[in-house]
Amino acid sequence: MFPNQRELEKKRRKVLIDYSSRERAVVKLQSLIRMWRIHWRYCQVLNAICIIQGHWKYHNCQSCSLLRGHCVITTTHLQFHIEIIDH
Repeated sequence: MFPNQRELEKKRRKVLIDYSSRERAVVKLQSLIRMWRIHWRYCQVLNAICIIQGHWKYHNCQSCSLLRGHCVITTTHLQFHIEIIDH
């Protein structure tokens, strides 16, 4: 290898290392943001369920019916299904 080629190779390696470090940082930041959004949506669902349960317990006797729910939380959707089950 000629001296000029060595310098070019060093520069190329440095650019690649810098690029990969930036990419890793971006991916990590995106991951943290997605995790925070999922946590925030989960807290929203829990809060909604607590409000519904509190309202239900206040207006109906506990032995008359039960609430059964199912939640699906993704980064783009928040779904929950609640059934009122009579004994």
